[in-house]
Amino acid sequence: PIKFSPELEATVRVLHDLGWSSRVIVDHLKKSKKKISQSGVCNIARNKGLNRESAAKGEKYHRKSPRPKRTKQMLAKIAEQTHTPNPLPLRSLANKFNCSPVTCHRAIHEDLGCQTKKKGRVHVLSEKHRKQRLAACQKLLKNELIDERLEYCVTLDEAWLYLSDCNKDRDIFYWSEENPVPEEWVQEKPESFGKKVMVVCVLTGRGVGPIIFVQTNVKINSWFYIDYVLEPLIEKFLPKIYPNELDKVWLHHDAASSHTAGLTDICLQLVGLSTGLRFIQRDDIPIKSPDCSPLDFFGFGYLKGRLAK
Repeated sequence: PIKFSPELEATVRVLHDLGWSSRVIVDHLKKSKKKISQSGVCNIARNKGLNRESAAKGEKYHRKSPRPKRTKQMLAKIAEQTHTPNPLPLRSLANKFNCSPVTCHRAIHEDLGCQTKKKGRVHVLSEKHRKQRLAACQKLLKNELIDERLEYCVTLDEAWLYLSDCNKDRDIFYWSEENPVPEEWVQEKPESFGKKVMVVCVLTGRGVGPIIFVQTNVKINSWFYIDYVLEPLIEKFLPKIYPNELDKVWLHHDAASSHTAGLTDICLQLVGLSTGLRFIQRDDIPIKSPDCSPLDFFGFGYLKGRLAK
């Protein structure tokens, strides 16, 4: 609440006793460069407010529950409330401990040394899903992702690349009080989504494979996956990087519908019979694990970062 000086309150009471309206009092004080609202005039005239009510009774107002400082007891209570998976917001903590949100913020970040972090988003897994993922990952680690076998692992995946992200301006700038910010230092938001293109990238134990650009307005099904991804990969690229060693190569892809279709399985089985190339079975793909490929948690991010420069 706004605190007025005793002189201003005395002036308002005298003018109110003379029968002046609140609007006339505000206009009169405004000429003397004294700012007060009509509601403020009414509060003073009616002795509204804890301090004024106590003064009218001849008493001195004392706050019944003074706001505590950041004591050890208070910090222990805040620590108990914050060390939970769903902590209360700062304002709710402030109401609970009868203090300000700023006090709670300082107690959490300065006294307790905590940092605010966002929760990672994960898929909802049932107990059946957990068991399948654990068994599949243990099998992959034991049979394919260990020792010298990593050299013969080949993984591929698809991703969308937006052309508006290429050679774009930085999202940040550095500011200081000595260097004012020009008005043109803004990032214009386009009115429509930028053009995008789908790419298929390949990562092997002996290097990076070619980037396959997918044509626009093409239905991504098993036919497309076999004709434009698997055939160029198996017939052209893999024989160059693994000459006379295709029987040692193991191919990994995720559980996309075009990857796990029956036609794709038949094609890979025929390739395996003729070349000895092995591929991940449908049941061995960890369930609800779209980011288990190195391309997801590193490759595509690095590629998009380089395109943005």
